[in-house]
Amino acid sequence: MTPTRFNFLWNQRAKARIRLNGRLFVVKAEAHTDPQSQSMNFKRVICIDIQKALTLALICLMLAYAGAAAALHHWMQRHASETVTWTDCLLAPVRYDTLRASLHHFPQQPSQPKPSPTPPVTTLQSVTAMAENVESSTRKRIELVDHETAFFKNLANLQKAGGDDEILSNLSLARRRSPSWFLRRQTELTQLEIAITARQGDLLALRGAASAYLNGTTERAVTMTASAQHLLEEKRSDAAIALLEEIVRKAPDYSPAKALLKSSTTTQ
Repeated sequence: MTPTRFNFLWNQRAKARIRLNGRLFVVKAEAHTDPQSQSMNFKRVICIDIQKALTLALICLMLAYAGAAAALHHWMQRHASETVTWTDCLLAPVRYDTLRASLHHFPQQPSQPKPSPTPPVTTLQSVTAMAENVESSTRKRIELVDHETAFFKNLANLQKAGGDDEILSNLSLARRRSPSWFLRRQTELTQLEIAITARQGDLLALRGAASAYLNGTTERAVTMTASAQHLLEEKRSDAAIALLEEIVRKAPDYSPAKALLKSSTTTQ
């Protein structure tokens, strides 16, 4: 027996660590010393095996972990059983049979993976070809606008085919290029553009076309007022009011447009 440390407090407690046969023990003692006889009476002596104490603590920890795992497993099983019960209540026998019978009317097709779209291969040649196509198309449109007869022949064909968008695109190009014949036939082209934009409900484009045509003169104000009157007859009051507002803005002294705008607004 070899004591490794010994702390002794007389009249109170004593505590010592001893090593016996390679094992460590902790000894605690409580004693009382008689002042007269100077004798010491031990009340209690406790000897603790450190190895056994650690083993016992580890066993208790493992038991606590096993108990917690068992409680968690029990809770998960109860939750799963509650889910099944809720599903059974939702899919009552009659409803389940009805659902199963209705599913037979739909053919069961095996799901096939969708093929991944092949990205287009962009090469220098393809980009060059696209640019050449765009350039060729633009060149043809410019040549069409520069020749009055070809332009109005194409315009008549587009009107028969209902190509309103292409007509508006050609009119816009003609306005920008302003060929030699444009001012002479600007009135009829503007009236056509007003009619198409009103039919499409594009009031912003309608205002733009009217603003580009009106220049403050009475002659052009009269022409646009006549177009507004025609729109009112076709029950396109929103387009007519937008056109009249633009006339009054560009020709404020033209009273017929003011009167027609006032009556149209009151009627609406």
